[in-house]
Amino acid sequence: MRFAVVALVAHVLIFLLSLFVHVGVLFFVAAFLIVAVALSAWRRAQDANVSQTKTAVPLVAAVGSPVLLALLGALDAAIWLQLLFLVVGLSLSGLLAILPASTPRQYVLGYDGPANENVPKKANNRAPRERVEPIIAQGESSHVGHPVDENASSKYTEPSILNESVQMPSEAECNAASQRQYDSRQANATPVWLQQVLLHQNKLAAGCVGLLLIATTIGLWPQHAQPLDSAQLEASTEQQSLHLETKQQRAVTAQAKLPDGLGLQLQGRVLVLHWLGEEGAASQLWDLASAEGDKSCAYAEFNNGSRYRPLDVALTEQGTTEARFSPLDTQAVVKDVALRGNLRICGYRFSLKGSQAALAKVDDFAALIQ
Repeated sequence: MRFAVVALVAHVLIFLLSLFVHVGVLFFVAAFLIVAVALSAWRRAQDANVSQTKTAVPLVAAVGSPVLLALLGALDAAIWLQLLFLVVGLSLSGLLAILPASTPRQYVLGYDGPANENVPKKANNRAPRERVEPIIAQGESSHVGHPVDENASSKYTEPSILNESVQMPSEAECNAASQRQYDSRQANATPVWLQQVLLHQNKLAAGCVGLLLIATTIGLWPQHAQPLDSAQLEASTEQQSLHLETKQQRAVTAQAKLPDGLGLQLQGRVLVLHWLGEEGAASQLWDLASAEGDKSCAYAEFNNGSRYRPLDVALTEQGTTEARFSPLDTQAVVKDVALRGNLRICGYRFSLKGSQAALAKVDDFAALIQ
């Protein structure tokens, strides 16, 4: 009974702690509970009236079930899997708890060993039982016993029947004694269902362990094809829309080739200046957000003193240098490209002669110039 209570408390506490506390606290408390279960299970196995081979499997299962339950809680496994381990773990502990006990032992504070020899046993307040031999006599008085004469010589005298009738126990008393003996045998007998469980306990324990392994594999198997809920589906749709919008913005909607190797592109509302001249792998030359890169690319300056900061300047895989400007500066930059004489950016100086005529041929740029 003591082991069953210890196992029940340990399993339930580990399950509840795995739901509400941190993993470190769970392992700290579970360590003490597992030690208590192990010691109680070992003593229960020692008290069992069966061979050690029959108690090995239930003993290992009873100690291992709280360990696995704590690991599942630390791994944040599914609730149904933890509940399954809780039920099966208690069932395995029950296999050890129902084993019949051997000869009863007198435990003192849970201990039974050589140290108990010095502990005084409980005094028996009942008077010692004495058997009273019946004496058959004709007289009115009968003595319970005769005094023993130590000096008398050993003699054996045949009993003499002094009365015609001998008082025998009644039939009711005999039946009552027989019933008491039968009840005592029934109380000490092992139930049939318990005998069957003990006979096949190793198979039952192996089946429970196999069921736990299968459930653990299913519970911890990565689910790659889980259906998306409404929130995840909405987030995925928004991300796809944003990605599509970004691609559309980067798509070239208008472009014009200017003299001196300079070109203009409109990617949505973003203006891009591009030219050839740099060599090397694709890289970021300037980034306005982090203010890192080539300082000569930090702004585009026209001959009238107007300056515009590009969002970023990058060298593409095709060897083209691209400077992207904010949509807020698109119209102003296009007007200066059309009306000014030259442009400096990234250490290059570009002549803008004839740029107004080239931009006027493209409707999108012509609308920005006016």
